[in-house]
Amino acid sequence: MDRKELSEVYSYAYTAPIPGKGLYGWGSNRDGLFIKWISANLPPGLSVFEAGCGRGLVLKWLLASGYQAEGIDIADSLFEPGGDLYNQPAKKMFIEDLHQIESDSFDVTISNDVLEHMLTEEIAIQAVSDLVRISRRWVLLSVAVRAAAWPFANYRGFKPHTTIRAPSWWLDLFRTHCDVLTDDMAGGTYLLFGTKRK
Repeated sequence: MDRKELSEVYSYAYTAPIPGKGLYGWGSNRDGLFIKWISANLPPGLSVFEAGCGRGLVLKWLLASGYQAEGIDIADSLFEPGGDLYNQPAKKMFIEDLHQIESDSFDVTISNDVLEHMLTEEIAIQAVSDLVRISRRWVLLSVAVRAAAWPFANYRGFKPHTTIRAPSWWLDLFRTHCDVLTDDMAGGTYLLFGTKRK
């Protein structure tokens, strides 16, 4: 699947009803877990980069709470007038292009329910490496560790979770770059919060 098709898939997912699920990305317990941890551990004023910010729920909370935040996503529909990221400090960018961002550009980098969507394991590994590289200190990740129970209905049967690995695989990858502060399961999601190893 090429970039244009991926953008179309996620634009569809954010704008069309998904039977039995409503619209994609309206919020989850993961968002609340990120917000709770940040509130308790990171002071306002820090710069935060969110890779794959979706509807911008965490991004908007960060901005309202005094953080300097910006994000990226790939769905064109999010950036159009009326889209959730319209007039927000976010831009369309694929995670494979994180190499374009300078090292140590942000105090914190976030990837919330994104890495399991990478089309190959190699892309996911590089994405983690880049998220660590562009962070000055904190790296906060969540990944689904099981396949999505539903495809994006009516859109070529696209299965959104393509890089499904055990928590131990993600932990080993994370530990190659970071010291772990939190590693915890929340339903089918694995949380890995840590600090960049110097």
